[in-house]
Amino acid sequence: MQIAGAVALVTGASSGIGREVALALGRRGAAVALIGRDETRLGEVAAQCRAAGAAAALPLRADVADWEAVNTVVGELERTLGPADILVNSAGVMYTGPVHRMAPEHFAEMVRTNYLGTVYPTRAVLPGMIARRRGSIVNLSSLAGRVAARGYGGYAPTKYAVAGFTDALRQEVAHRGIHVCGVYPGPVDTPMVRDREGKGPADPFPLVPLLRPERVAEAVVRAIERRRRHVYLPAGAGLVGLLYTLWPQPVEWIYARFPIGQNRVD
Repeated sequence: MQIAGAVALVTGASSGIGREVALALGRRGAAVALIGRDETRLGEVAAQCRAAGAAAALPLRADVADWEAVNTVVGELERTLGPADILVNSAGVMYTGPVHRMAPEHFAEMVRTNYLGTVYPTRAVLPGMIARRRGSIVNLSSLAGRVAARGYGGYAPTKYAVAGFTDALRQEVAHRGIHVCGVYPGPVDTPMVRDREGKGPADPFPLVPLLRPERVAEAVVRAIERRRRHVYLPAGAGLVGLLYTLWPQPVEWIYARFPIGQNRVD
């Protein structure tokens, strides 16, 4: 898909991967709409997108876990910039720790933001894409959505759900000219990861290097341009998921010998 002149909607755009995706799309000449909850940050990112070369930049304050709010801001987008040609779902939250110690409300928040926060924006823009028979939807899952680690019993299942949603959606709309891609990065150096539970960067995959969000954003843009189905980062990370599917014991053996996640489950 040609990005220059396209209308792109990015969730979680106030920081982290979402911010970098918005900037990368802006540099390629897209008109970018930014969804997030922090109005001040959204305004700053919108200004940065314009400075980077975006055709337009529209901040839209909304909680992606609220269907009515999402539907409302998508309507505002369509009235202001036109219908979305590109949707990048990157909003997410992370809480880690042993299942028996995690707050029940943290499980619910991750389901709402990570899973429903992917479903709702997709549901809002999809009818228009189907009617126009074109569009690109990119969902940010995680390597944790293919391989779960201890300490990630709340987070990983929501990313598995995003992966399943993405694969099912791709099959539904493939004949309608709509591109659907799942992105599965290893640990990324973002505020969400750095600030989890007041700890340092999470490391659920000790053999996978910490990624810069800019690198993930460039991979997302290339996936849109080349209509890729799956993106694993870093290169070769998909082999971890394949190995775990075919032969899980060695992967779990490695996990048991590295300091993974917040702490050992006991």
